[in-house]
Amino acid sequence: MNRQIKIIHLNQSLNKTSVPYRLMVALRKIGINSDILCFNSKVNDNNIRRIKMTFLFRVLRKVDQSIINVQKSEYPNKNEGMPFSYFHIGANLAKNKMVKAADVIIVHWAYSNFLSLHGLSRILKLNKPVILVCHDNAHFTGGCHVRLGCDRYMDSCGKCPALGSQIDEDWSYKQLKIKRKVYEAQNIYAISPSTWMDSNVSNSAVLKGKKHFIIPNPINIDLFSPKDKNAVRNKYSVKPNSKVLLFGAVKAVSTPYKGYKELLAALEYLAATYPEMGPIEAYIFGSDGKTEKINEMITLHYLGYLSEEEMAEAYNIADVYVVPSLEDSFNNTVAESLATKTPVVAFATGGITDIIDHCENGYLAQYGDSVDLAKGIYWVMNNNNGNRLGINGRQKVIDNYSYERVANKYKEVICDIIAG
Repeated sequence: MNRQIKIIHLNQSLNKTSVPYRLMVALRKIGINSDILCFNSKVNDNNIRRIKMTFLFRVLRKVDQSIINVQKSEYPNKNEGMPFSYFHIGANLAKNKMVKAADVIIVHWAYSNFLSLHGLSRILKLNKPVILVCHDNAHFTGGCHVRLGCDRYMDSCGKCPALGSQIDEDWSYKQLKIKRKVYEAQNIYAISPSTWMDSNVSNSAVLKGKKHFIIPNPINIDLFSPKDKNAVRNKYSVKPNSKVLLFGAVKAVSTPYKGYKELLAALEYLAATYPEMGPIEAYIFGSDGKTEKINEMITLHYLGYLSEEEMAEAYNIADVYVVPSLEDSFNNTVAESLATKTPVVAFATGGITDIIDHCENGYLAQYGDSVDLAKGIYWVMNNNNGNRLGINGRQKVIDNYSYERVANKYKEVICDIIAG
């Protein structure tokens, strides 16, 4: 493969932590012509192109939102903690010069007014390889991004938990029916970041039988690296000799499947069961709030939104990073933490089980079991002599998730697809 092969990534919006942006950078590092087409970007990069929205399209988006609001009113019991996308309208990306010039089109998070199913059908008719990257479930469900155990995507959707629906032929059923028709194209492929997500793809009604691959997300091992822990702790005013936990995600406290409730239960169990641990400082990123004590042993500090550079520092202040997520396709933060030599305790779910090797670079707690999560935190705190868990963790990331490793895996898959 050389620079004559052109890859275009489609993604609705970008920032520096977005996987599509990291992947584009990784591919360019190994000499592959890789660009991104999006609506919005917080990244200043000449290889990112923003679609200009015409007046007509802006009007259509407003009309579409009105339609969505009406549809939402049909499902008053909708679970707001489970994101759901509608695929009514989108830009006609098949006419875009960069899409027409590309040899391979990679579709990431591209719905919600950016790419409709009709628009995807138009792209597929260009007869170029189209790769769907399944960062979550939306590419193969009737609209939900997080399933939390629902397996109706294997057949027809309907009775959608995300919509709070008990109707067989609800909106998720109708969207999956359209998707099934669109995905009949022969030039559609799937990439998943984890073994768990790949199994979902294999079992899905719309992607079953399609060629599919497992390639993890890329991690910047130069940015996410071990730092002077004492210096970083001084910067964040961490008390000397404190036991420090880190937890976080986008809307970490308010998004139910991120596991904040389970985390608090684990912290309360820690305080009651292992008082010999002494005071614990728990730092939370992704949510704002005032410092608070939840009991005599545990103090919570809210860091708010952090940049990539600040995230790298935050991992370095912690003795252990705790990830009580109830569903995750990969979880970049787990790999980022390990890259800084900070071990991770998490529930054994989704793609996290690909990253954490139990009792080797962290601890995998029984799914949803806050008591076992607490026991995992205690175990890591007391079984990490010489930071062997952290050392193992960084080596795992270097061996599997570095920009170079991931980009070369994409290169291999793309070569295979082009070769037919």
